[in-house]
Amino acid sequence: MKRHVFALARGIAMFSLFGATADADAATQGVPAADLSITVSDGVTTVNPGELITYTIRAQNAGPDPVVGAIVDDTFPTGVICGVLSNWTCSGTGGGTCTATGTGDIHDPVNLPAGAAVQYTVPCFVSLEAPLNFSNTATITSAVTDPVPANNSATDAINVIASIFIVAQKRWSGTPMPGGVITYTIRIITQSNTNQTDNPGDEFVDALPPGLILQSAIADAGTVVADLPSNTVTWNGGTTPGSVVTITIQAQVASTADGPIANQGTLSYDANADGSNDTIAPTDDPTRPGVNNPTVFNLPPRVPIPALTPMLAVGLLILIALTGAWTVRMRRH
Repeated sequence: MKRHVFALARGIAMFSLFGATADADAATQGVPAADLSITVSDGVTTVNPGELITYTIRAQNAGPDPVVGAIVDDTFPTGVICGVLSNWTCSGTGGGTCTATGTGDIHDPVNLPAGAAVQYTVPCFVSLEAPLNFSNTATITSAVTDPVPANNSATDAINVIASIFIVAQKRWSGTPMPGGVITYTIRIITQSNTNQTDNPGDEFVDALPPGLILQSAIADAGTVVADLPSNTVTWNGGTTPGSVVTITIQAQVASTADGPIANQGTLSYDANADGSNDTIAPTDDPTRPGVNNPTVFNLPPRVPIPALTPMLAVGLLILIALTGAWTVRMRRH
């Protein structure tokens, strides 16, 4: 009797275990699964500021099940302008579908049957504001179970070659006549992707020409010195990528000044990032065509004083004498 009871209990237990396993297998078999993956590349490892690059982003589904509404995302790095100068484009293979064209960052729903893929072509401009080292990451996400989630994200890294170029624009305003006050406005513009430090020596020097008398100088950054005895302004300071430093110089036009007055300052900066100012550039008047133009203003012509000839001198003496006689006569009356 005991043997029969034991056998019955064992049978019930095995039946329950088999049923639970079968149910679990059935549940597992009923869940859709798809191995989604994504890659991103621009084909280069280094780039110069101002150059164009093209990202190729490819998302695909290795199956076994199809995926509807997966999301491809790519937020492009700061300073890298993508899909703006010209749109990005996308096309599918194997039945894959995506948005055909777009601008800016990518956030795109895609449909990927098993074995299908979509590919984006994204033109980008590397601006001066781009960091020296930047990376771009693309991802694909879906509500469908992915047995290999590690390939749902991909990153492409680029090194930007250091580029340093600084210009100084110089304009004038004021009263261009003897005794008048002239104001020079100098804008030091850093077109660089690296910081420019305050290196040994002056970063800017402006020796005013004869005909101008230095009065003062101020700057909105760095240190400016107006040396009145030498009629010279100097500036020292560092700059950052894309920054603009404004220096304002005031001078009086000398009473003896004549003709056009031209002025041009000199900018010194570190073009190879070695901590020493190795490049010199003159200021440029942006209101004139071309580059490296001095800043020029014209003074009004002086009224000539006629020469005193002998005949004119005699006439002048006669006029003075007659005027004196007439004055004496009027007093007597």
